[in-house]
Amino acid sequence: MSTPKTRCCWRKDLSEFRNLTDRERTGFLLVLEWFENFRLRNELEANRAAAKVFWKTEVIREDRPRESWQLEQWGDAIQWYLKWLDACAEAGVDHRSLAERVRAAVRSACARRGLSPRTKQCYGAWAARYAIFAKDEREVMHVLGHPVLLTIDD
Repeated sequence: MSTPKTRCCWRKDLSEFRNLTDRERTGFLLVLEWFENFRLRNELEANRAAAKVFWKTEVIREDRPRESWQLEQWGDAIQWYLKWLDACAEAGVDHRSLAERVRAAVRSACARRGLSPRTKQCYGAWAARYAIFAKDEREVMHVLGHPVLLTIDD
């Protein structure tokens, strides 16, 4: 399976989405960043199942009561994100961030070399953190020394 050449970024699409006020956009950004960090930290795929796990473990917590307007806005944000994922799939574009793609490529390369699961996890996490720092595909490929690194699909 080859990786699509076109890529989408939910942050950019959210900033250009016209059906939201600035206040709603700010609230959506907050919860979607929270969700993305949770998802990446737990190495979950971007899908409805990950959103359900996030909602149950992070949003609906007995030790942190939430206001009804928060739950409503956060639910709307997650729904927007899931619709955005569906639109990306329909258009055949890659929704994964640079860090996510680098992590998958490194883990795939480690698996081909027969490295242990923990080593794959550590190397993938290191490379993903570097990708977040570098913010540029060419810089990541240069430092990691593998020109096809970002084209490898898990």
